[in-house]
Amino acid sequence: MQATRPVWQWAVLLGASWALARILVGLDFGAGILVGPMLVAMAMGMAGASIDVPRPAFNLAQALTGCVVASTLDAGVLMSVLGHWWQMLLTVGTTVAAATVIGWALMRYSPLPGTTGAWGTLPGAAPAMAAMADQYGGDSRMVAVMQYLRVALVVGSGSVISHALLGVVLPAPPAEVLPVMGLGPPRPADMTQTLLTLAVATGGAYIGVKMRIMAGAILVPMLLGALLNVTGVLPIAVHGVLLAGAFGIIGWTIGLKFRRELARPLLHALPAMACGIVALMGVCAVSAWVLTRVMPIDAVTAYLATTPGGLDSVAVIALGAQADLATITALQTLRLFVVVLLGPAIARALSARHVARLNA
Repeated sequence: MQATRPVWQWAVLLGASWALARILVGLDFGAGILVGPMLVAMAMGMAGASIDVPRPAFNLAQALTGCVVASTLDAGVLMSVLGHWWQMLLTVGTTVAAATVIGWALMRYSPLPGTTGAWGTLPGAAPAMAAMADQYGGDSRMVAVMQYLRVALVVGSGSVISHALLGVVLPAPPAEVLPVMGLGPPRPADMTQTLLTLAVATGGAYIGVKMRIMAGAILVPMLLGALLNVTGVLPIAVHGVLLAGAFGIIGWTIGLKFRRELARPLLHALPAMACGIVALMGVCAVSAWVLTRVMPIDAVTAYLATTPGGLDSVAVIALGAQADLATITALQTLRLFVVVLLGPAIARALSARHVARLNA
């Protein structure tokens, strides 16, 4: 019975995720294909489920998301980035500065253990922040939960806010997802193109992970796919089944991080964590408004470009909201590089000051 338990857990996770995602997509909730599996996985994780998403599956899901992003990139995106470089850098700098201040406040005034707050607030590079937290007086498990809690809040609120900004008429879900969810007629697929795109995703993810590139599982396939797509060597296209599977796996990975053993410390620290995350999201929302004043960009695109979620999950919301995915990707990727380069140094500096203050 014990040996079959994980099989039943996977069956429940798959069936419940499909059902909830189908309901949400049917209600025009564009990111339902991600949010549904994430909510089911969160419930199962907190209920004591023993399953976890294998790392190679999560890497492939990220890679396929990177290929979806790559299919939207062209020379015009590069020109847009070059033409508005200072606005984008200002937005990224504001987000990183706000995360630094909020992390310092959480570290000093919240019940989070040690230096956990400093590592948990920086948007992006969650594995690196969690891995380094233990070395500097933080709790790596709480850092991971805090990082994924931020992503969960961004995914949930981002979908709702995007729909609100779009007005009364909600956008349709991505056309590729409809047949998968049983909500539309099947669409013909070029099998050769699908297999070649899958090969790009798999090879790119392998290279990114093997070379230890931060967020390489999504960045390398995205950059490789964009190069092939822009040059016309290979038009990148992700089949609807692969797209739905990738989004579901990302949702499971986020949700299953919320384990039962962390319930008590998580509930104790949840108010402080939630306040810090909401404050960071508020700063990003203000920077999004500023971005609409200084760039020719709509409110939905600006909000999703600045929101402190992961590149993969924000891409899912952008597809559902029919936003400018290319601009969103450019700004989110720029912030990811800045966080990867400066994040550990910022968190280490805050941690050192905190430890020195306690020892004084």
